[in-house]
Amino acid sequence: MKKTLGELALLLGNIAIVTALFKFIPEKRSAAVAAGITFCFVSGIIIWSEGRFGRNRRSTTWWIAIFFLAACTIPLIALRLVYWDLPFANTGVWGITGPELHQFSNYVYMALIASVIFEAFRP
Repeated sequence: MKKTLGELALLLGNIAIVTALFKFIPEKRSAAVAAGITFCFVSGIIIWSEGRFGRNRRSTTWWIAIFFLAACTIPLIALRLVYWDLPFANTGVWGITGPELHQFSNYVYMALIASVIFEAFRP
């Protein structure tokens, strides 16, 4: 339960950090890249934490964190960096627009939070 509370605090705390980044960094593209880096960091910690406690491949949280990192966070950061001078709405990868990928990543992040809570009650 202690690990779960730590992971949950990390995931929810990152939302507050990202909100603060957008408030205090006036250039939105820079704030978005900084936010993406925090999401990479958080995903990495969750993946490491799940592996450290020996649950990795048996853990839904581990799989969702890997998926979030590989399919959402890294592609979003890459989009922002590669298409730096374009409006985010005009970017895309794999036939998905930047805003669509961002919305999808929101759902995956919510699934990650839900899986952490769910696994708290798993034996």
